[in-house]
Amino acid sequence: MLGTLWPVADTASVLLVAKFYELHLGDGLAPPTALRRAQLWLREATNANLVAYAASAARQGRLQRRHLSEIEADLSEEGLERSRNDAAIQWLPPSEGKPEHVTAGKQAPVTAKRLARPCAHPFYWAGFIYTGL
Repeated sequence: MLGTLWPVADTASVLLVAKFYELHLGDGLAPPTALRRAQLWLREATNANLVAYAASAARQGRLQRRHLSEIEADLSEEGLERSRNDAAIQWLPPSEGKPEHVTAGKQAPVTAKRLARPCAHPFYWAGFIYTGL
């Protein structure tokens, strides 16, 4: 059984639990190992990675579709900036995770959205525990 030691944001909880069950039931990892890998995944994932994962999980029936639009809104640049935990969000520099925008000395238009690691802070993943056999 998974539980938390403190209240955790809904979006982070949904994504971590979905990843945990994918690793545990889908890949056959022992629960403690699946939890640790899910925690590491959540910590390192960008908002774009998390939205793509949620969309894939919804298509596979591991996440209810009605939650997908809420997750997308929460993890959008605007949603992250409005978050009450915005100080804990790790925004990535433009060079990380984005294509180079300078070509032949000219500035190309920036079309990619800002990337962040919205769950990098331990608040989002460290409180999860597994209990049971």
